[in-house]
Amino acid sequence: MAKKNSAAGDPLLPVVGVPGTYEWCEEVVECMHAAWRARETSERGFLAAVAAAAEHRIWETLSPPPPHEPYTSLDNLIRRTADEGQAENMQLVIRFSGILDEAAPHEDDAPPWAAATAARAATVDAAAYDDSGALDPEVALGEALLAQFAARMEPDAAAAVAPAVAPAQPRVSAAQRKRERLERNHPELADAVDAGEMTLKQAYVEAGIEKPPRTIDKLQKLWQSASDEERERFLAWLDEQLAKQRKREYQEEVYGEDA
Repeated sequence: MAKKNSAAGDPLLPVVGVPGTYEWCEEVVECMHAAWRARETSERGFLAAVAAAAEHRIWETLSPPPPHEPYTSLDNLIRRTADEGQAENMQLVIRFSGILDEAAPHEDDAPPWAAATAARAATVDAAAYDDSGALDPEVALGEALLAQFAARMEPDAAAAVAPAVAPAQPRVSAAQRKRERLERNHPELADAVDAGEMTLKQAYVEAGIEKPPRTIDKLQKLWQSASDEERERFLAWLDEQLAKQRKREYQEEVYGEDA
């Protein structure tokens, strides 16, 4: 198997082809789409966790005992538990997704421990639980940004966030897309592949979907997949071939083409 490499030196780009070749470019496109699909899946997972947190009011269960400050809200919990610099971004995604509107529980659905938690909080000095006094400058800036974005948010923009929680579309690989294109535009070549008369790669080249592989591309790909021992043997063979070539050129120069 070829060793993974990246023209940009980034391990997040798991391509195996030779940079700049047709196959490598196609791999980059597939990596781009795969990463985008993973991003959508991650965001849906995040919003699902947010919906569960809101439904069960987990900030009440996780609040520390007095005299420590309770979380009192999901926003407060996120501000105090999120990674540094991420709370504002998380709150923006939650706000514009509308997930809290869908997950908001009815008063009759309040969990049995909610009343006890509220009673416990009421027995402690209210000043110790003032969220406004707990806001540092970074959090205050985040709150201001949230208010600013909320004021500018149009209905169409809010609707644009909704597809992020839509069901994922079935994944179609690059090979599947090329096969569908082959069947659509060159059914005779698709029939030849099914009959075993040619490979799918040969059909792609014949149909003009792919360019014929160059010898230099094949050599470079083989070099990347070769072991250290195989590379050493190849270099020794190459030196031997170069020595023979120089000898032939010398003999032709001294004795002529008939040498």
